Amino acid sequence: MTDGLAAETTSAGSTRNAPSLDLASPAPRPRRGLRFAAPTILGLATVWMLAAWWWPTLPALIPLHFDAAGLPTRWGPANVVNWFLIPFIATWALGLVAAISLALPALARNHPEFVNLPGRLKRIWIGLPAETRIRTLAPLQWLLAGVGVGTSILFVAVLEQTHAIAVEVAASPEGAPTPQLRSGSILLYAGLVVVAAIVATIRVRGLVLREEASSGATD
Repeated sequence: MTDGLAAETTSAGSTRNAPSLDLASPAPRPRRGLRFAAPTILGLATVWMLAAWWWPTLPALIPLHFDAAGLPTRWGPANVVNWFLIPFIATWALGLVAAISLALPALARNHPEFVNLPGRLKRIWIGLPAETRIRTLAPLQWLLAGVGVGTSILFVAVLEQTHAIAVEVAASPEGAPTPQLRSGSILLYAGLVVVAAIVATIRVRGLVLREEASSGATD
């Protein structure tokens, strides 16, 4: 009995206070964010590799702009600026997704006020321990990973179809019908992202409320 009491005291004889959860929990591990950002980074690398692969086979002119129906409305020379504009746009878009994926665990731990959640839900979420906050954001991280992969596929499809249209038009006789970009897939993808974002938000809300109820039951 005496040994047990002694183990709970410091060498000075005072009772040791348990540290708070935020201080006791380990620093955010980089791989937490990297695991979800990796698919986006690999997708961006694929966009650049395929752009470089198709570059030597381009004809003199390539389509630069398409209307809503997917028909080319403007053509230009197949130079570095015109062809690699799509990978540059992909770098900006996918880089943003990857950066958010990497930063989200650290934000949840150290600056939860910067994470955008609906009013009451955010107040409950901020009151949770740091490790729990990070865990409840997993659906948003999966959403970001899915958006990164889907957007990479979309950029690859635009590159491939732009290349195919340019090659087909260059090889076709004058007056032949102009092939179209399959723009319907872009609208379908946008709709899927919206639905996935709603589902992820509902899932985060459920996790936060469950953690709040669990914490209340423990208290």
